[in-house]
Amino acid sequence: MQKSSFCYTKSPDDNVIEKLIREYEDNPTLLKTGPKPADFPLLPREILVNWLLCVPLVHVAKHSCVMVADDREDGTDGGLLDQTTGLTHFFQHVYVPTHETPRGVVQKINGLVVSKFQLKARKGIGYAEGIELVIFSDAVGLVEPTEINKLIEGVHGFKSVYVLAIEKKDKDGYHYWLTVLDSPRKYFTFRIIVPYDCSFRNCKVVQTY
Repeated sequence: MQKSSFCYTKSPDDNVIEKLIREYEDNPTLLKTGPKPADFPLLPREILVNWLLCVPLVHVAKHSCVMVADDREDGTDGGLLDQTTGLTHFFQHVYVPTHETPRGVVQKINGLVVSKFQLKARKGIGYAEGIELVIFSDAVGLVEPTEINKLIEGVHGFKSVYVLAIEKKDKDGYHYWLTVLDSPRKYFTFRIIVPYDCSFRNCKVVQTY
């Protein structure tokens, strides 16, 4: 799915976007319930997720990209325009909230992630066509890409499935795991570190698998 123009575009290193990311990271309640910015019609969580997806594209692949959105005519949660290849990635998001795992307990959350995936997959091939699904998890626990791949193999029509999960917060900033499930036997995992100033240029990313 591609479009030549969009109602709204934002560079990930735009000062307004970086300010929003700082506000969202500092205030989890705002991230979950805050209003849409006046000049970019996505929810706070959607902006954060799409912004994080820009990080490996720019810092690892060395591509140029912008975040894009329309007035919801396409029913997506926004997307990315890869200005290097000319390809557009349109996303649907599904959220795994913190309260769905016991506090202080580290456990596998593969089943929880897959259950959220199934909510979207059940909508059918027409819904999934041309769309990339992002499962964004605040839940604390272990995610095993190989096991998740086995559980979702052949039961969806999404172009790709991503699992994006908060890992921890330390002296270096906010740590996220991003796994791209491209096929039942192939996946890529990145660790993304967002500094406390939320400068896109100063984000760090390491491909771990």
